[in-house]
Amino acid sequence: MNKFLKFLNLTKDWILEQIFPSKAKCLFCETDVPDFDNMPFCEHCLESNILNEGTRCKFCDVPILDGNQVCDFCASKHKHFTKATCPFVYQTQVRRAILKLKEDHALYLVSDLAKIMVKRISEENFKFDYIIPVPVHEKTKKRRGYNQAELLAKEISALTGKPMLSDLVIKYRMTKSQKFLSYEERQRNLKDSFSLTDKNFVKDKSFLIVDDVITTCATVNIVAMLLKKSKAKEIYVTAIARNPLKKKK
Repeated sequence: MNKFLKFLNLTKDWILEQIFPSKAKCLFCETDVPDFDNMPFCEHCLESNILNEGTRCKFCDVPILDGNQVCDFCASKHKHFTKATCPFVYQTQVRRAILKLKEDHALYLVSDLAKIMVKRISEENFKFDYIIPVPVHEKTKKRRGYNQAELLAKEISALTGKPMLSDLVIKYRMTKSQKFLSYEERQRNLKDSFSLTDKNFVKDKSFLIVDDVITTCATVNIVAMLLKKSKAKEIYVTAIARNPLKKKK
C-alpha cells in the first residue's frame, strides 16, 4: 500500500511539474538555472542570442546594422505608433516557448515573460494611460481557450498599475494565417477585420498595444491606426519577441 501511495504522489508531482514547472528552470529550455529571479533563462539560451539587444530600429525595434537608426522597412512603410519594444528575438528556443504558450496552454510562462517586457518598457520610458491586447476572433479564443496577448496585457497591467481594456478593440472578421504572407499580403488579409467599440473614449489618451510576436508590424499598425484616427495622443507597442520579415528569394 505504501508503495502504491508513493507511486501516486510521484505521479501527482510529475503532472504538476508538467503543468506548472518549478521556477528553477529556464523559461525557454527548462534547464535548471541557479538564480531564476535575476535571470530566468540559462547560459546556453543566453549564448544563443535570444535577447534583442544592440543597434535596433528606433520605430519597430528590429536589429539593424551599427550606425543606422531606422530599418529599411520603416523608412518606406508608415507607422501609426510611436515606438515598439521586444525583449527577445524570435529564434529557436524563444519560438518554442511562445508556441507552447499559444497552443499548449503553457500559461506558467505569462507572469515571468510579462515581468521582462515591463522591464524593457520601463527602460524605454514608455508613458501610457491604458493597455490594449491585440484581439483575436471569438472563434479563435474559443478554440484556444484564451488570448495569449490578453493574458500578457493583464499581467502587465498588474505590474504597471495601468488599466487593461480588453474590449476597446475587437476582431470581428476571421482572417487566414499570416505566417507565410508578405507585408502587403498581411495588410490585405487584415483589412476591415478590427474595429473600435468607443471612438470618443480614445481622444487625447496614450496606449500600449500588447502582442506576443511582431514580424512586419502589420497587425499592431492597423490597431494603432484605428486609435490614431480617433485622436489618440501616443501609441506604443510591446511584444515578447521581434521576428524580422524574411525577404522572399
